[in-house]
Amino acid sequence: MIKECANPKCKKSFQAKRKTQKYCSGKCRKYVEKNKNVDHEETKIDGVPLREFYCRECGGRVVIKTEKDKRTVFCCVQHERKYWKHPGTYSHRGTTNLGMSGGMSLNSLKRREKLILE
Repeated sequence: MIKECANPKCKKSFQAKRKTQKYCSGKCRKYVEKNKNVDHEETKIDGVPLREFYCRECGGRVVIKTEKDKRTVFCCVQHERKYWKHPGTYSHRGTTNLGMSGGMSLNSLKRREKLILE
C-alpha cells in the first residue's frame, strides 16, 4: 500500500508495511514526536488567569487561562521529559519557588482552591 509520509517536512511516498504505518522511517516518526507542540488556547475566562507557576526546568513564567490546559509544573512536554531524564543535573531544581501550584496535581490544586474559597 503506497502512502504519503505524515511528517510535514518529508511528505514523500513510501510502501507501507502495515496499514497503520504513518511515517516512511523511524527518523521521520522521531522528528514529529520530538517537535510536536500542544497548542494551548490563549482565551481568558473573565479576564483572570486560572493559575500561574514557574516551569521547574527553565524557570519561565506560565499563565494558565483555560480549563483545557492541564499543565501544573512544566511549560512544555520537552521540558518535562528533559527534567525526568537527567535527575539531579540542574542546580535550580532545589528552589522552593514552584509557583502557585507547588507541584501539585491538577485535581489536588482544584480541591485546595475550592477549600480556600469556601
